[in-house]
Amino acid sequence: KETQMREELAALGSSVLKYNFQCNVQATEEIHRKTSALAQFVSKMRGTVVRDRFTHEITHDAYSELGTRLVKQFTKFMYGIAMYHAETEITPRIYKMVKDMAVSTVPARNERIVRLIYSELDREFTSHEVAEELKIAESICTRLLENLDMLGMVKKIHGTSNLRHLWGVTDDGLYLIEDGAIYS
Repeated sequence: KETQMREELAALGSSVLKYNFQCNVQATEEIHRKTSALAQFVSKMRGTVVRDRFTHEITHDAYSELGTRLVKQFTKFMYGIAMYHAETEITPRIYKMVKDMAVSTVPARNERIVRLIYSELDREFTSHEVAEELKIAESICTRLLENLDMLGMVKKIHGTSNLRHLWGVTDDGLYLIEDGAIYS
């Protein structure tokens, strides 16, 4: 069975390599803008915040890569898909395929937190509410929210009377989500 699968994959690979691709694919300015926002979103969401192993105190500034490499990769991927399907234009369907693939590379808990807070922009969340909704420990959720705050995706809005912070999506995060059509 494995041998048959390898032979089928080899045949498929050979047919793709032998195919006469024509590189006459066009992309609209809207697709370029969405791809740029998508790359920046993925870059920020995959960023790192270094904490002390024992105290969990932040030891270094947050770091995220520039989105330029990702823009190039996503764009090439879209062009490749379009050429393979003999399309002359990068369609919304092709963008959605690349967007879904790109968002799947983001750490799941970070993405779920941002998606939850974005889904209800008219309200603010406490870390306790986010933790309850996502079924994770509140201490972990608070650290993740602090990390996302340092990466510029969420922000502390203000504290409540019981010293719990309220959280919302930053203006920059909102721009990237909406311009990149991340959740639509």
